[in-house]
Amino acid sequence: MKRNYILLIALSVFVLSSCTKGDKVIAEGETSGIALTVVCKEASTKATRPGEDAYNENRLRSIDYFFYPEGGTGSNAVIHKRVGVDVVGQHTISVNLDEATLNTVLFPGYNQTCQVAVIANYPTEITGNPDLETLKGLTLSTDFKGSPVQPSFVMFGTETVQLISRKQTTVAAPTVELRRVASKVTLSAHVSQSVEITNKIIVGGVEYDRIETWTPNMEGMKLYLVNGEKNAVVEGDPSMVATHELFKYSEREFTNETETHTITRQVYNAGTSSWTTVTSTEEFIKSFPYYTYPETWLNNDPKEPYLKLVLPWTRQAGSDEHGSWGSVQKQFYYHVVLPNNATGFVSNNWYKIFLEVAILGSDTDEAQVDIEGNYYVVPWNSTVVEKQVDILSTRYLSVAFNSYTMPNTQTLKIPYVTSNKCEIADLNVKQYNFNTNQYVDKTATALADNWVTLDNNNNIVINHELNNDLTSSGFDASPYIFTFKIWHQDLHSYVEELTITQDPAMYIEQDTTTTGRPVFVNSTSSTQSNYAHPYGTSNYYLGVIINRSAINDQGGNTNPRQYTVHVSVLENSNWYLGDPRVSTGTTLSNLPERTTATGTTGLYRYRQTDDGMDDCIAPVFKIASSYGRTYALSYEQAVRRCAAYQENGYPAGRWRLPTAAEIQFLVTLSDKGKIPALFSASISGNQVSAYWAAGRKAFDGTNFTTIPTTATLSGQNTTQGERYYTYNSRYYYVYTRCVYDVWYWGDDKVANPGQWAGYND
Repeated sequence: MKRNYILLIALSVFVLSSCTKGDKVIAEGETSGIALTVVCKEASTKATRPGEDAYNENRLRSIDYFFYPEGGTGSNAVIHKRVGVDVVGQHTISVNLDEATLNTVLFPGYNQTCQVAVIANYPTEITGNPDLETLKGLTLSTDFKGSPVQPSFVMFGTETVQLISRKQTTVAAPTVELRRVASKVTLSAHVSQSVEITNKIIVGGVEYDRIETWTPNMEGMKLYLVNGEKNAVVEGDPSMVATHELFKYSEREFTNETETHTITRQVYNAGTSSWTTVTSTEEFIKSFPYYTYPETWLNNDPKEPYLKLVLPWTRQAGSDEHGSWGSVQKQFYYHVVLPNNATGFVSNNWYKIFLEVAILGSDTDEAQVDIEGNYYVVPWNSTVVEKQVDILSTRYLSVAFNSYTMPNTQTLKIPYVTSNKCEIADLNVKQYNFNTNQYVDKTATALADNWVTLDNNNNIVINHELNNDLTSSGFDASPYIFTFKIWHQDLHSYVEELTITQDPAMYIEQDTTTTGRPVFVNSTSSTQSNYAHPYGTSNYYLGVIINRSAINDQGGNTNPRQYTVHVSVLENSNWYLGDPRVSTGTTLSNLPERTTATGTTGLYRYRQTDDGMDDCIAPVFKIASSYGRTYALSYEQAVRRCAAYQENGYPAGRWRLPTAAEIQFLVTLSDKGKIPALFSASISGNQVSAYWAAGRKAFDGTNFTTIPTTATLSGQNTTQGERYYTYNSRYYYVYTRCVYDVWYWGDDKVANPGQWAGYND
């Protein structure tokens, strides 16, 4: 028993000496401390991406620390102090504690932990002892766009502090890893030594392809970040920022530093029309860093951040069988987009972009070519190994424009620039039928007949023959609308969407007229009939408007649509294109609401239809909808009616009577089922229902009859009566439908179409 007792005492002495070796046991009344270490840069190894000292990314100039007892982060900090320093990477602070603070404030009772929060490099003094959420919400506003070397970066970190012993000189030794609030973006670029492009040249009226060689001027290459975020909170959560403020860097040249990487490319061989994969090791030049506070965005958001690369290229002088050309230098622009899945910049992340530039960009700053490289996103001071993998050749796919018009042409070649093999997808072709008011799907025919293909010279080829023969039953009367995608065969996220409009020699457009306005210049009366000034037999009156509420598209002459007819070629026809109007404007007196300085009402220098232009058709004209319906009226009234007509935003003073050819042309369109009937003329016994054309010609559905001024005009022009002519033992009830010269006036609507707009005095 005695020996066992002695052994127990010896073991106790051994344990005590083991615990206190190298540490001081505090006596009652002495102070102890916490050794607080803050770290913003780990050991630099080949496999890590710590901050760069050259840009002060690891510089510590001030440290604010805040301690909270266990479970007390929602209340004020019990300890707060700001320490001024000027160190790089890490720093240890001795936080002195008296016995009362240690045992009753920071680690009360049996608590073995507390919380510490650290803010480094905050630009102003942090007053008071704020709780943790208040600390996280402290605001920042930094303009990073000046020098690439920033004075310092605001950093933030928290850690649970584990009590070692209440009886040691150092009661706890926490290490707080600081995270920068900002994000970092860099780009490393490899630029091809030369690029060959195919340029379209016209010599002697003949187009041919010219191969040009362009070389880069690396010393002029510049880069800048667009749509960086200026404002943040210490926590780094962009959703906590009350007011976002975007900024743009100024152009910066690249550094003199380089790095090498392996590039895997797809290369097109024109001779074999095939793509092969090649690998090479290339040198990349590094940019200066760009900084931004955290932000979020949606794909294709107009405020989405991007890098703009500016690179001058020189076209080398050359010659071919068609002639020679000189050297020229131009500046090109590239829109370096972020990855498709990127939706935000995150605090303390480094966005490393590797980009191969192997195409010419856009030669205007506004129309940059989209180009996307390979991205690594790594924490700024991470021990995560960056993958050492091949960098794929920069993918790109671009066309000059995403919409094209083919004006009565069969073939269109659209050049595209690509890094990888492409294919056509999601082709849709349709054509509108104005008679049935619906699109007709032409996609199956387009696919079967290869209307859209890719050739071996990187051209999208549209090849579709139009039918412009107006004597045939199936002539084309409306545009073909092609929509499709061209994308990388192996990665469909690289895609361009195109719309091609192929216009026939003659095509129609339509617009629906609303009932919200009168169809004539309004004088003083508000009643519907008085819009037309119907009463009396005087030629100064404009005829009676038929009730507008009847324009409901339910049979007969009740069509609310206004058609625009475009004509570029008239095949197999005696008609010709031209200006059907008189060359010198005429005066129409006593028209409402057109008053000169002398008080005379009327329309001056009005370009009405020339009586001698029977076979002329305007290149582009509108035909009035059924809102222009009228009871039968005299020829003089019809002329004035068209002069005073307005509809759908197209103002009075610009409408006129149609020519005979224009009426026949529209009748042909309706007879062939291209549009509904607009001129429902007929003969029944000795009663003729007709439409006026210029030159006093009345169209009866088949022929034109010239009604002379000597013909008898009868009937009262009231809401219940019609005027008719007695001629050649027939009674001619003649109506009118006015036209508008879009080719001359344009297709823009005006705000007040009921006011005179067609005069030129």
